[in-house]
Amino acid sequence: MDSSSHPGRSTGFSFARFLLWTLLTVLILGGGWLYFAWNWSYSYGERAGWVQKFSNKGLICKTWEGEIALVAMPGAMPEKFEFTVWDDAVAQKINRFMGQAGVVVTMSRRSDCRAAASARRATT
Repeated sequence: MDSSSHPGRSTGFSFARFLLWTLLTVLILGGGWLYFAWNWSYSYGERAGWVQKFSNKGLICKTWEGEIALVAMPGAMPEKFEFTVWDDAVAQKINRFMGQAGVVVTMSRRSDCRAAASARRATT
């Protein structure tokens, strides 16, 4: 049976097969990018200052949003540093240090704007 006996059937290009391969390729590349973006950290560091604002925000995905005032020298305008905490145990620790001087926030920024943070009281 050759294709001439079935005029509606094509033996060459199949649009359904092309669409399936395109969809699979997009899903695999998208999944790889999401995995990479979720697990790779491009910045790591510490900020020390006063935690002046810290609250639980979000409609669907609740996160703890905070603001720390960084003071380089007495009398200077403080620089504000905003951070996000995803872990409730870390959030409780930061809440204990609220309003105290010398709070050190250790943070790790990721490519998807998610930041992992931890806090401790600076010892002098």
